[in-house]
Amino acid sequence: MKLLAELTDKSLGLSDVEDFVGPHSVRRSARVVLFNDAGEMAFQKIERDGHAKLPGGGIDEGESIEEGLRREVREEVGCEITIGGPIGVVMEYRSEMKVLRISYAYLARIDGQLGEPKLEPIEIDEQLVPIWVKPEEALKLLDESLLDIYKANFIVERDRLILKEALKLRG
Repeated sequence: MKLLAELTDKSLGLSDVEDFVGPHSVRRSARVVLFNDAGEMAFQKIERDGHAKLPGGGIDEGESIEEGLRREVREEVGCEITIGGPIGVVMEYRSEMKVLRISYAYLARIDGQLGEPKLEPIEIDEQLVPIWVKPEEALKLLDESLLDIYKANFIVERDRLILKEALKLRG
């Protein structure tokens, strides 16, 4: 899978130096650019923190990337998917959190009926709101996202890169 970017505190303008020394955990995650028949894509607003993001999340122990992606979409969007193909990988070196997050991104489309999301307690606390928007609106929501929280800087830039690459692949 193509490497889209390696994001660091320095590359995001959060620090003047690279500070990724010492023990860090590694967290693999799956992200999706998911379209419906109307050409809209699944997107998420994090109302509590004022930013937006693509659906997806951490891959659980023993899950393949695709299994984790399907589970996350069932939980956050409320549907099954047909995975179309890979978009790329974004690596996030989050110094403040002492974590390397590796996000594998895929294009997909809805397979079957749209149901109700089954959000986890942390997503309910964040006030995650699933929405369907045109890709241009998704990019606008990313551009308007608040970056007051450290991790939001990584999330917004990661998803901007993934979405732009997905739109190039989609034509």
